[in-house]
Amino acid sequence: MVGVICEGVGTCFHWWRGGSSLVALDEVTDPQNLGAIIRSAYFYGASGVVLCAKNSAPLSGVASKASAGSLELMELRSCENMTQFLTFSAENGWRVLGGSVSARAIPLNEVVPGAPKILVLGSEGTGLRPLVKRYCNLHSID
Repeated sequence: MVGVICEGVGTCFHWWRGGSSLVALDEVTDPQNLGAIIRSAYFYGASGVVLCAKNSAPLSGVASKASAGSLELMELRSCENMTQFLTFSAENGWRVLGGSVSARAIPLNEVVPGAPKILVLGSEGTGLRPLVKRYCNLHSID
């Protein structure tokens, strides 16, 4: 089920209700980086990966090769509006953690276990977009 576009925010959210962790990619544009992140998400046991529908790397042969086969094993979804997806997820009990180098950041190993989590990673050049960053409850990578 690679590359399925969510018809609505709720559709995307309810599809993963049973999972405990997701990775959301905010405009990651390099296909090799996309594949490497999918590979790492699979290795660390993420339930799935959510991609921005626009301004993101395509699910191509390059991404598949970089994923070392995990692209075919990992559940992927594409959302039209990342901020709506994150807002809806937070309202339904998910902790939204944004990867950042900001002064507010805390080490990932200090995140208290519990509620299901979404780790949001930004683009290679600019990181998380300011609007997406505002919807993250915690900036988790320093």
